[in-house]
Amino acid sequence: DGYLVLEEAPKKADMHPSFTLFLFRVNEEMMERVVAASALKALLNLRIRHRTCKDDQAKYEEVREEVQKFEQGAITALELKKVQGVRPYLKLSHYVELLDKAILDVDTTVLLLTGILEQEQVEEV
Repeated sequence: DGYLVLEEAPKKADMHPSFTLFLFRVNEEMMERVVAASALKALLNLRIRHRTCKDDQAKYEEVREEVQKFEQGAITALELKKVQGVRPYLKLSHYVELLDKAILDVDTTVLLLTGILEQEQVEEV
């Protein structure tokens, strides 16, 4: 992606690989852009998946009400198991919680990264 640069420094004019030094360096500016773009893309993908799960979860409105009754102690676990669609609803709820955490983690990473990049730019001036 352009963040790793290879330079060849031949010891002889024939440029034979066994007599050539290969120098690697990192293009820091390009690497910062690639990392920032990757983090933002990951964040976008997580948010899209989160929205999809929330939309799917909305289809189970009656199940959500039964789960709330169970959490309040109004029905037993056995009664909750008999409710149609409770397993997919609980699975989606679990995915939504995981996605919430992942979004928070990536969001924090992006925030830290942009803060570091801005600080470096200020120090260069």
